[in-house]
Amino acid sequence: MRSEITSITIPKTVTTIKSGAFAECPNIESITLPSTVKSLGDEFLGGCTFSDCKNLKTIVLSKAIKVIPWRTFYGCSNLKNIVIPEGVTKINATAFSNCARLRSVKLPLSLEEIDYNDLESYPYPAKIFSMCPSLEQIVIPIGSRKKFEKLLPDFADKLVEE
Repeated sequence: MRSEITSITIPKTVTTIKSGAFAECPNIESITLPSTVKSLGDEFLGGCTFSDCKNLKTIVLSKAIKVIPWRTFYGCSNLKNIVIPEGVTKINATAFSNCARLRSVKLPLSLEEIDYNDLESYPYPAKIFSMCPSLEQIVIPIGSRKKFEKLLPDFADKLVEE
């Protein structure tokens, strides 16, 4: 059944998407979340909400989301670009890890924290964009370079102000 789903548009009545809700749906290509969605999985137990959606190419995130939990988009190997909406204040480690074709990420000025606290339990370097060999740029707001160099010291060379 999961393999038949190719597109998801979440209804406006939904406010929370549970951890793993769409994990391992191999044929999903696009997802649209309405402004009513406030959370993607559990921040502390992990999101994995869309992990291993191998054909996911397009996602429109809700502006009401404040936190992107760990492993939310882990293994979405065809995701090429993502815009994190203004309002997101925290992204947990590994949220976008293993997105092999991810080229560009746009981050909002509202982002205050990249949480690496859970990294000690991982046997490999678990950075927010680890195993993303195609990552070319991380687009940040003009005048915010110093802030993002502190948040993403391992990716400072990829920061582009726009």
